[in-house]
Amino acid sequence: MMPGPDPSSVPPGIPERVMFGLAFIATGAALSSWFDAFRLVGVVLILIGLAILFLAVWSPLRWLLISTLTSSNHKNLALWILGGGVVLSLVVGGGWIATQGVDQPRSPGSFGEASLDVTCVMTTGQCVFTAAERNPGEPLVWFLPPVMTEGASDGVLAAQAWIEGEVAGRYVALACRVDSAGNEYVLAVRPENQSFRLIRWEGGVRTQLAGDRLPAVIRPANQANDLRLECRGSMISAFVNGTRVATTDVSSAEGGWYLAAGIFAENTQPASLTAHFDQIAMQPEG
Repeated sequence: MMPGPDPSSVPPGIPERVMFGLAFIATGAALSSWFDAFRLVGVVLILIGLAILFLAVWSPLRWLLISTLTSSNHKNLALWILGGGVVLSLVVGGGWIATQGVDQPRSPGSFGEASLDVTCVMTTGQCVFTAAERNPGEPLVWFLPPVMTEGASDGVLAAQAWIEGEVAGRYVALACRVDSAGNEYVLAVRPENQSFRLIRWEGGVRTQLAGDRLPAVIRPANQANDLRLECRGSMISAFVNGTRVATTDVSSAEGGWYLAAGIFAENTQPASLTAHFDQIAMQPEG
């Protein structure tokens, strides 16, 4: 019986290497997911983490094969198969990780689904929503990441929003208390007729809580409007250009936040849509 390798030959510090590798991957995934400006840095960190994991996993598996198999041919074949499998899985896994988290769908409420036609750069507080053709009632949505909301349902979301090009039937919106059960509260502003709506979705049922045309408050056409949505406890208040336009009691106490742009459902034809959100600011509370 051929003696196996001395167990002392197994490289020490494997758990530490695994922890370091996972830490690099987690940090890289967070950067590439939430900050467009740091996406390349995030991918590099992910690749470094995968390389560390490869080195940590390769040594013990190689030692196990050598200690178990007796034929040198079998050992070499097994090592080649193992090495190739590990490299392939790391490359495929790394590519998958590097592409996750950028405007991916997240627990949409009834008002819309998360869209890939949205580009946000959080380092500058800007988002651009663009669609060559969008169906009425199917808005472009960007959910605020946890790094901005800190998981809080209470807080204040503000942004300067404007629509590029044609404005007929189009709107920009802020939302809070968004959950997977179809509950959410939405402030939607329509520059075309200088109007707003405060909408509640509850279990997929839409209720307009407030709404009015406010030519003295809401700027028309392609001009920017400052939107602010305050969600605190059982009260939600909506502001446009510094003026409070609505306040209401709410029943939904928890949920996330998003920005949106779309075409109102009462319009019958699909249309193009380009909307801009600047100076995005989230102040989580509680």
